Amino acid sequence: MSPDKQIRQIASEIAMHAHQRQAYLEREKLDLETKLAKKQIELDAANLAGKRFADFPVKVGADFLCPYCWVNRGRKLPLSHSSGTSSLDFLDCDACGHRIEVFIGRP
Repeated sequence: MSPDKQIRQIASEIAMHAHQRQAYLEREKLDLETKLAKKQIELDAANLAGKRFADFPVKVGADFLCPYCWVNRGRKLPLSHSSGTSSLDFLDCDACGHRIEVFIGRP
């Protein structure tokens, strides 16, 4: 095989390898774009947390609201009383699963 053909063969193999790598890089790029989009959503929520805290109503009617759902997602979801003692109440959020301990009896 002539040197021209040998070098052309090497170039062909390099191009084929680059094409295979291109497909891998495209998949990796899509994965990174998906992760970036998720991080942007988290960042947007974090940026809103301060404003949501400032606007947190604590109660709607007689129901206490879940501070996690409000600050993190802007959702007004009630806490339900699950149990307690003479000095402590446990309030649960059915939506996010957080439990809040509230001391009672002293203002």
